[in-house]
Amino acid sequence: MSLVGRSVVGGVVLLMLGPLAAHGQSLLLEGGPPQLQIDRFVPGKTTASATDASSTLVYTRASGDEELPLKVSVSTSAPGQQFGLAVAAEDPTHGTPTGPVPLRDGMAPADLLRDLTPCAEAEGACEEETTLRYRLRAAVEDGPGTDRHVVRFTLLAQ
Repeated sequence: MSLVGRSVVGGVVLLMLGPLAAHGQSLLLEGGPPQLQIDRFVPGKTTASATDASSTLVYTRASGDEELPLKVSVSTSAPGQQFGLAVAAEDPTHGTPTGPVPLRDGMAPADLLRDLTPCAEAEGACEEETTLRYRLRAAVEDGPGTDRHVVRFTLLAQ
């Protein structure tokens, strides 16, 4: 069995607060960085894919009526990227996922999860989470290789 494509994802979580953001907001990545691998193509097919949903993004929303809605954006650094990689927020306990976001080296941050309204608790914060589903896609013409991604998630005012 020969290796066709492999993508190693390292997660970097940044918390960026806008000018009206509250204290008590945070991001946490659980489950470790996924490693997706494609070993072979199905005979007659020119593309193949692999998925991983073993990571969870945990986000904390602060309480307060005056707070702006928040969003989570995503970007990546992957010098020499050879294969297609996308990430999607699935089944969030709060917020609206935007659908799969293609991850390309040097991309501007793109919205992954929107409409994170302030916590309804009188004081404190609400902890929420979403499953992160990564999808690796390789084409025959891509050839064998390995991509290494540093994925950055950012929590900021919407």
